[in-house]
Amino acid sequence: MNSHPSKFNLSRCLKWLSILCFILAIGCFAYEPVKSHLVNHYQVQVNRQTVNQGLRHKSSGYDMSKVKPVTMSQVVSARMHAKHLPVIGQILVPSVGLHLPIGKGVGNETLMLAAGTMKANEKMGQGNYALAGHHMINKSALFTPLWFHAHKGTQVYITNMKKVYVYKINVRKVISPYDVNVINNTKQPILTLITCNDSGSKRLLLQGHLRRTVSINHVSPVIRKDVQARTNNHDVLKGY
Repeated sequence: MNSHPSKFNLSRCLKWLSILCFILAIGCFAYEPVKSHLVNHYQVQVNRQTVNQGLRHKSSGYDMSKVKPVTMSQVVSARMHAKHLPVIGQILVPSVGLHLPIGKGVGNETLMLAAGTMKANEKMGQGNYALAGHHMINKSALFTPLWFHAHKGTQVYITNMKKVYVYKINVRKVISPYDVNVINNTKQPILTLITCNDSGSKRLLLQGHLRRTVSINHVSPVIRKDVQARTNNHDVLKGY
């Protein structure tokens, strides 16, 4: 007597299970575009006003031990607070396709969207100007292009939107995360760039000497056009 209701209930359960699976599948397909949208639409145009505002902001901290891996929730949080990101300049490496804002400090939200200064009171063109950036699955995102394409001789431009500082990389090596002395200050003006490898167990160190300092109004037209354009964060979470 109860066999038909049971079959009916089982049929309804299977039907709703199929609908649920379909909805979940749609959600999975939409997940990557949503993540990409969140990051790709943070393409800030850095100018003197944004730099002046960033310099007045409190830093996001300088403790690298507190830096977390990039996650969806981290990026969502960073995008929600993007207007508070203390942007103080930008870094441009044309030969590897890297163009990012520079934020003050290495707080998690800063590093989700920008390169971050590794010490307090760093000044472009003076001493050891040290920047950190994330290594991502997407080879175009954040500091990842440096790992795959930067080499000795690569030119790096950093700017505070008043002057452009041109450095030439002359050191490339893999170091331990505990080699913190590489960001110590120096008498000679150098640039230090740090990013991790895929597993996070090692760090890539790039260092270069300052070659010249140019007013932003007298830099080459190509570089001036690039630094006046929007930065190009690319699909930071692609593959996650």
